[in-house]
Amino acid sequence: MNKMLIACWLSVFSFSSFAATNQNLAIENKVKTDPTFKIGKLSNGLTYYIKKNPNPKDLADFYIIQNVGAILENDDQNGLAHFLEHMAFNGTKNFPGKRLLDYFQSIGVKFGANINAYTAKDETVYYLASVPTTRKTIVDSALLALHDWSSFISLEDKEIDDERGVIREEWRMRSGDGTRLKKAIEQALYQDSKYAIRDVIGDTAVINNFKHQTLKDYYQKWYRPDLQAIVIVGDINPVEVEARISSIFADISKPINPTPRPTFELPDNREPIYYVTADPEAKNCNVRIYHKFTPFPKEKMGSEEYTRYQTTNKIVETLLVNRFDEIQQSLHPDFLSSKIRIGDLVPTKKLFFVGVTTKNNGMAKGFHRMLTELKRIKEFGFTASEIDVVKKNILRSYESSFTERENCKNDAYVISAKNNFLNGDPIVNIEYLYQWHKDNLQSISLDEINKIAATYITNDNNIIVATGPLSQNVSMITVDSLKSIIKEVTASKVEPYKNKLAVPPLMAQKPAKGKIIKETTNSDLGTTEWILSNGIKVVLKPNDLRKDQITFTGFSKGGYSNSLLEDLPSAYYAAGFINSSGIADHSAAELKRILSGAKLSVQPEISEFYQGISGYASPKDAETMFQLINLYIAKPRIDTALCISLINRKKASSENELNSSKTAFADTINQVLFNRSPYRYHENGKMLDKINPVKSFQFYKERFASMKGFTFIFTGNIDKNELKPYIETYIASIPTTNKKDSWKDNGKRLATQNYKVHFASSMSTDKTSIYLAYVNKAKDDLATQIVASAISYDLRMRFLATLREREGGTYSVTVKNSMLSEPISQSFIAIRFDTDPKIADRMLSLLYNEVNNLLKDGVSDENLKRIKESAIKNHKKNLQSPDYWQEVLTTYYMKGKNINKDYEKIVSELTSASIQKAAQDLIGKGQLVEIVMNPKQQ
Repeated sequence: MNKMLIACWLSVFSFSSFAATNQNLAIENKVKTDPTFKIGKLSNGLTYYIKKNPNPKDLADFYIIQNVGAILENDDQNGLAHFLEHMAFNGTKNFPGKRLLDYFQSIGVKFGANINAYTAKDETVYYLASVPTTRKTIVDSALLALHDWSSFISLEDKEIDDERGVIREEWRMRSGDGTRLKKAIEQALYQDSKYAIRDVIGDTAVINNFKHQTLKDYYQKWYRPDLQAIVIVGDINPVEVEARISSIFADISKPINPTPRPTFELPDNREPIYYVTADPEAKNCNVRIYHKFTPFPKEKMGSEEYTRYQTTNKIVETLLVNRFDEIQQSLHPDFLSSKIRIGDLVPTKKLFFVGVTTKNNGMAKGFHRMLTELKRIKEFGFTASEIDVVKKNILRSYESSFTERENCKNDAYVISAKNNFLNGDPIVNIEYLYQWHKDNLQSISLDEINKIAATYITNDNNIIVATGPLSQNVSMITVDSLKSIIKEVTASKVEPYKNKLAVPPLMAQKPAKGKIIKETTNSDLGTTEWILSNGIKVVLKPNDLRKDQITFTGFSKGGYSNSLLEDLPSAYYAAGFINSSGIADHSAAELKRILSGAKLSVQPEISEFYQGISGYASPKDAETMFQLINLYIAKPRIDTALCISLINRKKASSENELNSSKTAFADTINQVLFNRSPYRYHENGKMLDKINPVKSFQFYKERFASMKGFTFIFTGNIDKNELKPYIETYIASIPTTNKKDSWKDNGKRLATQNYKVHFASSMSTDKTSIYLAYVNKAKDDLATQIVASAISYDLRMRFLATLREREGGTYSVTVKNSMLSEPISQSFIAIRFDTDPKIADRMLSLLYNEVNNLLKDGVSDENLKRIKESAIKNHKKNLQSPDYWQEVLTTYYMKGKNINKDYEKIVSELTSASIQKAAQDLIGKGQLVEIVMNPKQQ
């Protein structure tokens, strides 16, 4: 869930899973609950959290959180917690049948993206996101949906039986190597506990055969208000919403003598638990250590001591990540990549996790190196300079989050409420966290940090797991080998970590200034345009959508379309190599130290038809951002030895890709869709062998040799008078020539004829994967983009109703539309789904029938309304997004297309006939690519 919180303070400070305790218990130095939350409990036991957040305007999120999950199932209910989640969308008291989905989709709330749910081992969560709040009746309807999900799911017998097929297909879709390995690992991780036998998706024998009453028994026993909380966050009136909750949920009775919600212990293990397993479709060799430990004391939850503990753990985790990153960036690393995490496992245990991915037959070496570094940390700890860098970055993150506090998204507040309800975590605001870290971060000592780190590097409560491909090319490590390596490293001597202390200035001498020679404005876009003395165009559009960020994009035509075919692999990796090599006279490691404490990112990039540079920075770090822009263009650096090491790591990672049916399917699509063009880059061992870092560097310099035709776009919290000296110094000074670059047409096209490719691939779980693409030439304008999206939306609804809901033949059908502008304008609508091989022909036939029905009959009035409501709602939301405006400006100055002007007018003018006509042109008159992958008969 932390991925959802990157833009807000919760990404930095994540209160993790600790069992709730008596909230009235007196706690020393207790932190104050965020006063902007309205928190209460109804007489029936239902808890509610309400938080006003005007960003985005006129929208809110509605959640119901159930403190129940798969762990509460009986053996004859294995998988039914998840099955019940599905049934919540198949009829409730106030929304019979599919009326819940029908209603909310009619107001622009899309199933999947905005209406969804998930089931885990210990929790189940349902939500309606981005719900319009412009009418009180809509808010009431959203609350009524939560009300029904709480206690009034219909569970009609026919609907239950119809859903069995959907669940089977979800099981089939998720039954790849990752799921199989995860399930196998959990047998060791959760050994001797109920968690080992509850994997959420459940047992297909149970799914296929359970009696209806068995599902109803689970529902009636566990779905009750004392185990539920509702969370409403968004542009709402909290007082009004609280009153409506009291009214709407009043008919739910308080449970009489309810079964206590049990917790399940995960037993300790004094000796390590070892587990080694191989899978025929596994792509990587991995060795991992899982260490279970006791959570922070329950009686001190909500104290400042807890804040300190969490922050110290965050420091330790980041220090470990940095140390292992440094190892894998070395010239001859013993592992390809690493993962480190300190976080949740189950409510009664937390987890310290370190894992490495290694080369084939390199598991012993990688495990040895991992253990050696952990031993070094255990014995000598981290250094003061390492810790100073991490503390700088943490404090800077809180400062930025405090500055951006008015732009915090609903997701962050929802998760804060969820963690409070399920785990007893305190709900605190960024004002408290920023002030606490300003006052206390430096007092967290080197000794304190090293002591906590050492507690995780121990011999007890460890689970050691090795996984890899079941292949003749891979010799799996054995349990005896793992034990032997542990013994060897334990007996070995290690040296203290040697830190690189020098932090030189990023730019020793500023370049001579250029100047701005012309200024104009674009009234349609609200931009200021400058032409610089070296010919570069700069576009400025201030906005206050982010207070602590300036975002930029720079580009010109060209890209790796200018590469010779034999040099394409080198050209493809050129920008990536530069990003990994540092800049000017600074290595990558040195650059990281120089930039510590700064909020910024600058990255050069070379796509097929453009080269450019993009990134962001806090206004405080604006000059550093401009210096990086200048250096990446004027003084790029290549570390050839490091690049060769990166190539070797990629080759090692790709060795087992051919074992995967997913890879075979993706490769076939990639090649067939583009007429098997040699200019469609396809990464494999042969291509990687052709990469020459020297040629990559030369190609990079050629792409940025002339800046004529280059455009920079800056948006965000900018003052043009403050940016002017930076632009004159660092951009107007970049050397350029009179040569204007462009891209080349190498003849690569999307399918120019019909293709039908059926093939078989080895797989552990039988599954047919189907991909269709309708390709045609099309006008590259906003109207075409909008109508193509409307076609995709309609097809998605048709497939949902027929293939999933009526037939139970697939879990989901993905429909995406794309427009390629270069070298010619082509549109394609792609459709993809998985199904049971036994019914694949029928599913494909039904899909084609639905496509033909669209061409023949057009769009229903109901779907037309959904299409318009969804598009307009999303557009209004996008207008409040800084990323959207960056995209609008980039598209306009790159391709001359305004994707914002008249958007809602074009949407409002859509008709069934206009969508039908566009579908007949884009689908009916184009080329069809049909790719079907079946399981190979053993």
